[in-house]
Amino acid sequence: MASIIELIKNIRNARLGKDVRESIASAIEKTYEDASKDGNANMEVSEARGTFDTLNQRLNNSDNVKADKIEVQKQINSLASGSPLVASSVSEMTDTSRVYVNTTDGYWYYYNGTAWVDGGVYQASEFANNSIDSNTIKKLDFQKVKFSNIIDDMSNALAWHNVIINYKYGNKIQFDTSNYSGDAGIFLPPFTKIDKTRDLYCFMTINSQIIFNVFLFNGSTYVKRICGYNPLNKMPSMYFRIASDDLNIDDPKIVIASAENGIITLDNIYAGNYDIYDYIYNNLINKLNNINYYDEIKDDVIKTDITKWIPNYFGNNVVLYPSYKRRFAIENTSTAGRSRGLESPLYNDTSKKLIIECDPTNISQTDYKFSFCIYYNDTYENIGNQTQVDNNGHLKIILDLPYFAVYKNLTNYKIWLMIEEPGIVKFDNFKFYWSDIAESSIYDENFIQMIKKIESNINNSTKAKNELQYLQAPNNKYFIQANDNGILQLIDVIPNKALFIGNSLLLGNHHENFAFGMCASDINNDYYYHITQFILNKKTNATFEKLSGVDFENATTQEMVDNFLNDTLLPKLNNDLQLVIVQLGDNVNTSNKVNIFKSSCLELLKFIRINSPNARVVFVGEWYSSSEKQTIIANACKNSGTQFVDISPLNIEENQASVGTIITFPDGYTNTVSSSGVASHPSNIGFEKIANKIIENIF
Repeated sequence: MASIIELIKNIRNARLGKDVRESIASAIEKTYEDASKDGNANMEVSEARGTFDTLNQRLNNSDNVKADKIEVQKQINSLASGSPLVASSVSEMTDTSRVYVNTTDGYWYYYNGTAWVDGGVYQASEFANNSIDSNTIKKLDFQKVKFSNIIDDMSNALAWHNVIINYKYGNKIQFDTSNYSGDAGIFLPPFTKIDKTRDLYCFMTINSQIIFNVFLFNGSTYVKRICGYNPLNKMPSMYFRIASDDLNIDDPKIVIASAENGIITLDNIYAGNYDIYDYIYNNLINKLNNINYYDEIKDDVIKTDITKWIPNYFGNNVVLYPSYKRRFAIENTSTAGRSRGLESPLYNDTSKKLIIECDPTNISQTDYKFSFCIYYNDTYENIGNQTQVDNNGHLKIILDLPYFAVYKNLTNYKIWLMIEEPGIVKFDNFKFYWSDIAESSIYDENFIQMIKKIESNINNSTKAKNELQYLQAPNNKYFIQANDNGILQLIDVIPNKALFIGNSLLLGNHHENFAFGMCASDINNDYYYHITQFILNKKTNATFEKLSGVDFENATTQEMVDNFLNDTLLPKLNNDLQLVIVQLGDNVNTSNKVNIFKSSCLELLKFIRINSPNARVVFVGEWYSSSEKQTIIANACKNSGTQFVDISPLNIEENQASVGTIITFPDGYTNTVSSSGVASHPSNIGFEKIANKIIENIF
């Protein structure tokens, strides 16, 4: 009970609205109270006890089924006592009564009577399922991750082109290039333990005003420029990675070469690999990637590593200055020409939104100009630039990849970062990750769904109040609404004529003259079909029409809104309509679209009500939701006399389609879903649940 009380206390102190905190805490208290009745709180213990009187009896009896328990325990005790012997191969293990540690692979071995058996990595720790939570993460000391420094003592560093070395010892060196014209510098000590099968990581602290470069050298010539340092970056440290593919040369060396005369001081120089403890490190990273908690975002460290991006893609004269994985600067050194920069690796994840965040700083440009672009299908689009940096100097770009997958046939893509004028721009806190589709600030999916269910239940608690909007006659049910003249209207709940305005959930599967909900397996499995069938079962002569509202969602100016309302929507509105269902908002996916949507959403609903005065208007939203859009829609519905049906809690994996889904059109034509962005749309089950949610709320 103490842990339940503590959990409730933590939730009540969490950074959530008071009503939501109390709802969660009350739900947990009620669940515990129900589970405690009739001894149910002990159900798991009872199941674990089985036929034994106590759980201890069951555990003690389990010794009988443990294989070689005594022998294995004896070997473990030998290990724990600090008495294992050391060998570099199994052939050197001659004493079968002892435990050996193999220095070649890092495993400990014991003899089972016929052969040597490895017992895992010596003194390694595994992570059990669900053993790591947010509190565990905060207590981790990442400095204890095993890193093998393979660089020799700096006293072995060699001068290059007769530079003067002022001192060199430990992991420090200072050298002077004042008396040499052209490139001059030092070779880092020989990498006698280099592993060419793994990436090499290098770190150093810089105390210098001299521009210098780092090159991969093969003993006689430059192989590759790794990175550079410019004091204008004001970066006190340098980090760089050399890919294993680049290391596969004869006699690989690292040369640090100055680009001008002066003194260079380097401290804390390390180079190496993550050694045999790699598997522990990777296991930890995998665990961390699967942990989502309240106040930090989940990002992908590999995708964030800017050293994996390619400089010089837009032309020569591009210099990348990496200081660490999330900190770097780009210099466009050209005197003529624009848009030089970086190109990301090729990505193919289109099922979620891509988030790019950074804190850019203008260092030397007269004109502070940079931009991020998405490149796909031999074209590119601007997705964010310096004008979108907020007052705190932060840039956040939300790229709706499912939208690109559906409406622009995107299957894979690259991101470009372009410096549009000569000069240097520094980027701090660079993050590049794929978000939960709902853009929630809470990244634990189970918790997200719990919150959504609670919110949905709270919304449903107003159902009794909504009943006041209906009148029940002996054979018909009527909806009550008022017009601008204050006259009450009674509208038949089951319409004779209805208009559906939607996006890909209504018209995404299209071929010839057929169009229905994207990822529904056929025309009889989207939400439109289920709702119209419900109506036709009650009114066989009812008629329906579909209208695409994607142009409205894509509006970024008032002119685009007006064009949709007057040219596309108005011809469909009339006095005969009794129901208009608006399912829009999913493609309002950029800051410009959201800004216009803040006013256009209410304008749209008022426009429909005025031009179809006898119709009940219902807004259904959204499959791809965000809290900002939810607030805009809810307020617009409240201020226009429109019903709001929230379907956002339904967007969970079990209600989504999958890659490989076969779409069959009425004429027999078939199409197979191949994009994860397309597959993030509802499945047949998802569409049925959407339809049921709408039917339950409006009929």
